Amino acid sequence: MIYQIKEMVQQLDNKSVVLRVLNLPALNQEFGDPNLQKFIRDMLIQTLAWASQNERLENKRKQL
Repeated sequence: MIYQIKEMVQQLDNKSVVLRVLNLPALNQEFGDPNLQKFIRDMLIQTLAWASQNERLENKRKQL
């Protein structure tokens, strides 16, 4: 699922679509520099993907 989200964000970038995440205001702030905004968005998405993956692995470990 995380891969699908990252892929969708990349497709939106390729089409120059502005991505707004309503429940994550940090992604909606304007920084004035589109490259900086893209960098911060990508970093947040990667961090959330990492945290989600670690949580899934920890849940699986606890089930065993």
